[in-house]
Amino acid sequence: MRLNASHFGIRDLETVAAPLAALPVKVMLDLPGNEYRISGPESYLVLEKGDVIRIGNHDSKYVTDFDAWSSLEPGMQALLQDRGIEARVEGMQDNTAILKIIRGGTLRPKAHLHFPALQGTPDDLSEKDKELIRFAVRNGFAQIVLSHIRHPGQVVKARRFLESVAGTTVPELVVKIETMDAVKHMDALIGLADVLLLGRGDLSAEAAPWEIPAIQRRLIAQCRVQSKPVYIATKVLPSLAGSDAPTRAEVSDLATTLLDGATGITLTDETVLSDDPAKAIEWCKTIIDGVLKAPLHDRLTKPCQNLPGSVP
Repeated sequence: MRLNASHFGIRDLETVAAPLAALPVKVMLDLPGNEYRISGPESYLVLEKGDVIRIGNHDSKYVTDFDAWSSLEPGMQALLQDRGIEARVEGMQDNTAILKIIRGGTLRPKAHLHFPALQGTPDDLSEKDKELIRFAVRNGFAQIVLSHIRHPGQVVKARRFLESVAGTTVPELVVKIETMDAVKHMDALIGLADVLLLGRGDLSAEAAPWEIPAIQRRLIAQCRVQSKPVYIATKVLPSLAGSDAPTRAEVSDLATTLLDGATGITLTDETVLSDDPAKAIEWCKTIIDGVLKAPLHDRLTKPCQNLPGSVP
């Protein structure tokens, strides 16, 4: 079970840690990493082409912890909510950016904010990530996910810190591939990680939609070569967030992911936004069971069975 720490503080996580410890499930804590999110709006908001919004640290309706305002320039592209909404920087006023919506969509609370022209990422773990790692260790979580990784040095430093606080029982370190820099360093990151996770949503902010299937297939293939478990996340069965059944294209996407040799998949919006999360999981299990029974699946994935971290 994945807990996304971007949406929860330590106090929130403490309320679920004890109940989860009593269940026969692995808990994966997904660290925020060096990302930026928008605190507002409080509910879903439809943004249309031509709308203008103000995003800042304090006095704007949409508050963020983004801190590189001086690096922004008029005309820069801004992406909100995993590239679902595109905007352009129209101007700056103190620590507030004025954005004009170029491609609209529905903005939800705590959406991602990304400026593709600004790619710098600190090497060291944030203090929040360090606090969350300590929390995961104290509560016996099985896996810790590193988010927004851009080069191998970040993973080396994260593992060093994890081992310094974990003692004899060290959680598995999951490296999320969700930036083009991570794709560039894919082979090295696979070697450093215990488990890999492809974050297709965040990756779509930097890669074209048609590039992601090839990246996914390459990641799965390289993980098979290095005998590393690999999971695929984001919009696997997205229609289940508001529908009773997945589309044929979604079923095909999941089936192809498994046939290519992925260890498993991670549901996100399918359970977070759905009125019936259990039904989304049931559908996912039904599809996976059907694919696993196919003779072709056994022939394609046999070398990767029983990997550490894999789900039987």
